[in-house]
Amino acid sequence: MKIINKFINSIRILCIAGLIFSVLYIILAVRPLGSELFLTPVWTTDITHVQEKEENEELFPFKLNKTLGYFTESGKIVTSIPYDYKGSVSSHYYTTYNANASRTPFYTTLGEDAGTIIDAGFPYFDDDRIYLFLPGGVGVEKCNSDGSRNWIYEGSSPITAFASSAAGAVVGFADGNLVSITHEGIVDQSFAPGGSDYPVILGADMSDDGKFMACVSGQDRPRFVLAEKQDGHSRIIYHEYLAKNQAHQVLVHFDNKGDTVFFNYNGGVGIVSTKTQEHLHVNVPGIVMSMHETTVDDLTFILSRDGENYTISVVEPFASLLGSFTFKAQHAFMAVYNDKLYIGKDSRISQVTVARK
Repeated sequence: MKIINKFINSIRILCIAGLIFSVLYIILAVRPLGSELFLTPVWTTDITHVQEKEENEELFPFKLNKTLGYFTESGKIVTSIPYDYKGSVSSHYYTTYNANASRTPFYTTLGEDAGTIIDAGFPYFDDDRIYLFLPGGVGVEKCNSDGSRNWIYEGSSPITAFASSAAGAVVGFADGNLVSITHEGIVDQSFAPGGSDYPVILGADMSDDGKFMACVSGQDRPRFVLAEKQDGHSRIIYHEYLAKNQAHQVLVHFDNKGDTVFFNYNGGVGIVSTKTQEHLHVNVPGIVMSMHETTVDDLTFILSRDGENYTISVVEPFASLLGSFTFKAQHAFMAVYNDKLYIGKDSRISQVTVARK
């Protein structure tokens, strides 16, 4: 299928002081379709300015500049908790912990006791899912909602990639093995993508329906692999070799529908259709930190970092890179909920509405 190239004919930026970065209003005019992408900032708030939320207001998690907590769509910081070592936060739970974490208490979004993670290790929350990375780096544990152990899986080499989805968890190891584990602790897939001289798994993800796994693996002839689960086996349906080695972990991400998978490589982002294997590459500077799609035409926003320069790129899968903007920061994060884009910079969070007209 031929990819239709769209050209950005105009970018207009009005700059007014008072937001975390000076971009207040961006219009990306796209031809030949004639539609424009509007990014309109709404509010900016400081993460130390804690306020009470209104009844029934939804809470969104943030983690920024050694502080974690929750904010509302209206711009209120409801919880703001600084930490010295590390912390984890999701839409359901949060905790902070030190280098010798054991019997770690964790809390609900409202700060109420949720439970205690009994075993030693580093907690990780993803929505309502609770995981614990075990001392030694070769094992992962899934916990119940009270923090007790549900199951544990240990490999023979260090964990180098991990992701969870509605279907379970996918774990990548330094020896090149990739393992898929259901929420019940059953290993339903295990294979080694191979193809490289040094097979370490650098990044991995699994679609929400559990049908697909994908990873970036290897040094010296690194490659991206997309596999489909079929009758207890993993069938590679797409792969490609990447031109440059990467000496760091990379992000692999399935969209919410499982139709598209994104992967970071040295110099950009690859995009592959799980249905047709149509693929596209877009130039993105630095290391990708996060990717999120909006409800507006399935547009995907990508946050990447190159030193103190953070870039947010807007991608329409299998069409083009619509545009990007860059700002300087020591710390940053990005989140997307429906048609709202949230950008954190050092000690502030801004909301930007996304529309296409």
